[in-house]
Amino acid sequence: MDIVVRLATHGLIHCDYNQFNILVNERGKPTLIDFPQMVSTSHLNAQSYFDRDVTCIRDYFKRKFGYESELYPTFDDIRVTENVDTEVSASGFTREMEDTLLEEVTGCVESESGEEGEDEEGEEREEGEVCDYATGESEEKGEDENLSGSEKEEDVEKSAEFSKVQRNKSQKSLQLTLVMVPVRVQSQVLTPLLRQLAISMGTERRCPDTLVHEWGSAMLLRCAFSLFHQQSSRVVLVRAMSGAKSYSSSELLINDGKYSWLRNLGLQEQNPGVYDGTWHANGPTVTSFCPSNGKPIAHIQEGSVEDYRQVVQKAHEAWKTWREVPGPKRGEVVRQIGQALRDNLDDLGRLVSLEVGKIYPEGVGEVQEYVDICDYAVGLSRMLGGSIMPSERPGHALMEQWNPLGLVGIITAFNFPVAPFGWNHAIAMVCGNCTLCSLFCVQERRSQHPTVQHSHTLLSLPQVGQKVGVMVQERFGKKILELGGNNAIVVAADADIDMVVRSTLFAAVGTAGQRCTTARRLIVHESVHDKVVERLKKAYSQVKIGDPLEEGTLYGPLHSEAAVEGYDNAISEIKSQNGTIVYGGKRIDRPGHYVEPTLVTGLAHDSPIVQRETFAPILYVVKFTGGIDEAIAWNNEVEQGLTSSIFTASLENVFRWLGPAGSDCGIVNVNIPTSGAEIGGAFGGEKATGGGRESGSDAWKQYMRRSTCTINYSKELPLAQGIKFE
Repeated sequence: MDIVVRLATHGLIHCDYNQFNILVNERGKPTLIDFPQMVSTSHLNAQSYFDRDVTCIRDYFKRKFGYESELYPTFDDIRVTENVDTEVSASGFTREMEDTLLEEVTGCVESESGEEGEDEEGEEREEGEVCDYATGESEEKGEDENLSGSEKEEDVEKSAEFSKVQRNKSQKSLQLTLVMVPVRVQSQVLTPLLRQLAISMGTERRCPDTLVHEWGSAMLLRCAFSLFHQQSSRVVLVRAMSGAKSYSSSELLINDGKYSWLRNLGLQEQNPGVYDGTWHANGPTVTSFCPSNGKPIAHIQEGSVEDYRQVVQKAHEAWKTWREVPGPKRGEVVRQIGQALRDNLDDLGRLVSLEVGKIYPEGVGEVQEYVDICDYAVGLSRMLGGSIMPSERPGHALMEQWNPLGLVGIITAFNFPVAPFGWNHAIAMVCGNCTLCSLFCVQERRSQHPTVQHSHTLLSLPQVGQKVGVMVQERFGKKILELGGNNAIVVAADADIDMVVRSTLFAAVGTAGQRCTTARRLIVHESVHDKVVERLKKAYSQVKIGDPLEEGTLYGPLHSEAAVEGYDNAISEIKSQNGTIVYGGKRIDRPGHYVEPTLVTGLAHDSPIVQRETFAPILYVVKFTGGIDEAIAWNNEVEQGLTSSIFTASLENVFRWLGPAGSDCGIVNVNIPTSGAEIGGAFGGEKATGGGRESGSDAWKQYMRRSTCTINYSKELPLAQGIKFE
């Protein structure tokens, strides 16, 4: 059996056997499985998820290989102790704690030639001892080891405690090690941990020295384990622990008088995260943090797998009624939703700013987009319909009929938690569908749910979108994918420079560079290049950076520490590729996740870093010397195709840009920024952006199924090709 390493990441739901089977590599190579819930510091919760893990793994090996696989050590052999509590910050994670983790994990993956039961120093463990994987100490096994199999099964059913399991020497066994890693120090712990694992497994190659933070620890694990030799009967389980229960009430911003408005929205210290007509949840508890100061806001209890299944079931039942409601009546319900949002616009806007880090006007603006799309959908509810076409047969009518799809799954991203959901929710509802909403971090697993058969809309990364798209396509479902963009602004020689500078500043710096429509490349004609750069440097220096909720702030934090580390990695790569940082390039020394808006020159248009979307406030200014066709070619050479813009006074340039030889993006602008799309137009992109359209125009058609209907209202039956049956 291959080594299976499972890393719990924020928000992923627990997988059942079928999902586990899909994730396991069938080709006989060491496999990484991204898996499943974060565990709180509560011993009971940790035990509960360990129990689920064991059940899932045992079921998998039984069904795949046809034998019962017992896992050793059991949860009772693993202690959740204070020295690995999530109160430990990244700076407080000691070398001693790191050594403990390394020692215990590498002890589990000794080479096959080693004696089973030996520890790292070669000393045999006594038969009555098991290793405590949090402390490295041993203790005597309890009396419950002598229980029979049936007694053990009964004990597991009756008690939350997972009994110690005696290994069955006559059957193949799997050795399981659980490593509890504080979530805030995953990156710090996993790099040396994996390097040591590689060494202990006999590979001469080293693990990666750097962590690709845009992908997180899972990517590091995937890279590292691709180097490992196949091992037999070893399972290493790495779990991250949530710090949700590590914060006292006084530490939560919801109890700070400055944020009393949170209570106006019905929020509490502990908030259920599942809604299917009532609020409830039975999953792990996670904490929402404010990116502008790093402080915890409140706790949210996520749903369990069963919660999720119930939501899908109830939504499906509701749809059977909702689809029969006349379109204008559905529009009235959506109007009421829009009015409720309008009544709470300011507080909801503040919440977006507090959790995402957007400046207050942007937070309010995002909620306003939801209000606006509700208004749009109300009008649309009276206009949904197909064409009536002349039939070539006498006494016949030819028409199109549009009907609801069913359930529409909406998976939106952290940077725009409200508006894209609104685009899809409001339109899907007036079209007669019911919707299921989830956040980005759960998309891959939940898109596999067999009940959500009709449509998925996803805002994510191209690599994730590819996987989700394939999953949906395998059952011939519909999908709308919006997977980001490496967007460019082209500045022609005749451009209005004042307009260029103001537009570029808004498009590149707004939302701290965390929009899918952010301008990331500025392609400038050589005749105005230096002037544009100097004007931008001056404009960047005047941007007010601060608390997003404070009046006058124009630029807030990045969303998370991982985003800051991704920014740092990009800056290092820029320097290694001989780019020149003409403004910014550093973290800002203040609480929260702040970095300087950054302006870069000196890189070629096809430099690796320029070709890749960097989700941070970094703008690459590249110089073109030829005609407009050269600039268009550079605009089109990246893998995504979301949005683009040109600044020019030439009608020839404008129509070249808009025509078949022009920009290949889904949004093609002239003399305005790449950001700021209106709801009346269809929103979406081409190529690796994913395809499909949301919001206005005829995007509503993607939420419905179309039937072509031929109606014979005569007493004759003319058949095709003039064939007659007497």
